[in-house]
Amino acid sequence: MTWGSRYARTTSSSRTCIARTRSFPALRCRARWNRETSDYYDTNGFLIRPAVVGDVRPKKYDVGYLGLNGDGHFGRWNLTATAYWALGHDDHNPYSQQGANINAFYGVAEVSRDFDWLRVRGTALFQSGDKNPFDNKENGFDAILEDPKIAGADTSFWIRQAIPLIGGGGVTLSQRNGVLADLRSSKDQGQSNFINPGLTLIGLGADADITPRWRGIINLNELWFNETGSLAVLRQQGSISKNIGTDLSLAVQYRPLFNENIVLNVSAAWLFPGQGFKDLYPSWRSAAAPRSHPRAKRLSRALTRSRRRRPSARPSRRPRRNRSDAKPATRRRITARCTSTPASSSAAPIATAAT
Repeated sequence: MTWGSRYARTTSSSRTCIARTRSFPALRCRARWNRETSDYYDTNGFLIRPAVVGDVRPKKYDVGYLGLNGDGHFGRWNLTATAYWALGHDDHNPYSQQGANINAFYGVAEVSRDFDWLRVRGTALFQSGDKNPFDNKENGFDAILEDPKIAGADTSFWIRQAIPLIGGGGVTLSQRNGVLADLRSSKDQGQSNFINPGLTLIGLGADADITPRWRGIINLNELWFNETGSLAVLRQQGSISKNIGTDLSLAVQYRPLFNENIVLNVSAAWLFPGQGFKDLYPSWRSAAAPRSHPRAKRLSRALTRSRRRRPSARPSRRPRRNRSDAKPATRRRITARCTSTPASSSAAPIATAAT
């Protein structure tokens, strides 16, 4: 991977020095002074500078990159490797509102071997992450401008697609055509972010030259976060797993002129989410496969039928009243009816005798 600054002529500056060595083709050192302190909105109305994280205030940072790149072979084994160490200072941490020192590392290597018409590849990538966003250290690696050509490149789901995280997509988990999990607002127009979870990638792949014109490509990558402290703060979640998931991609290339002048690509990619990806995106979990599983469908239909057959609840009967609980007027009427009859019967003989 190589990086450069597209907007260095206006708001930032970058310097590069290259030294050749015998063991590795090139030893690189780069420096960047960023002074993008004004607010900037893209054409969609998203705030790009500063990024919508923390207190959302402009910042300045000075970063130097020390890199080692190699591309060669040892016998029949091909090796492509890159390592970068980022050192510098950020004058404003958006979480702690203080200055912080930048100290981050990135390394990637791809080993391959040719077997006649088949090339088998193995890839390992490491991006350091920041554990505590509130301290005075920023340990998450971020590049100036990335353009990965490894682990499936633009056929990979993780590399090809930008995955929105917060702010309605203003800050993404990873950039389009980028492999780093940098929590950045924009790869081209945004500032580098050194408070990120980092990434570990282990992948296998193969390139098959079926004919001089047709080539088949397959890649299988497993991805993990290195640190999830920054993700927990941004999403206000207590615990996030480190397992991102498995990335599977297939591609077919057609070269009608037997060279690289005209190349037609058809590809398909799938990301099978791990627990960490499901923690960040709960809606993905609700749309998971168990709902479409045959047993789950049968159980759902059985529960629906049982609810339909269940008799409706009978209305509760009104409790009976005791005679002592009767109304006072009713009690008086009952008493008068009982006492009036004996009084009339006893009075009749007395009146007769008097007559």
